Amino acid sequence: RAPAATLSVLTRLRVKGFGLSMSHSGSGPSWTQQMDRVPVTELKLDRRLVGGAAEDPKRLAILESALASARDMALPVVADGCDSRSDFDSLLALGCSEAQGRFVAESMTAADTVAWALAGYVPPAS
Repeated sequence: RAPAATLSVLTRLRVKGFGLSMSHSGSGPSWTQQMDRVPVTELKLDRRLVGGAAEDPKRLAILESALASARDMALPVVADGCDSRSDFDSLLALGCSEAQGRFVAESMTAADTVAWALAGYVPPAS
């Protein structure tokens, strides 16, 4: 409702060293307009775009385009919704090295996260 005030707050956060992640769902041109205005440090791909993209050529093309755009802007990408081996393999093949979802790990408590991280991540076989 107040885009100028929002942009001012986001810019101040960046100046203070905070990172800003922009969500991209794969639909509509509005995310590109926001990327031009907001000082983001990361692009986060929505699970609706990532999950099942390996089996959906149209969604896979959109995913590939979003990753190429992020590369062109030198932005790191986090892909949410990596819930299967095919999602994981597709992301790797497209050059995305950061993912979150059930294939990587189920939701867990902070204590469980520390134990999981210390044990080292090994992708499931299936």
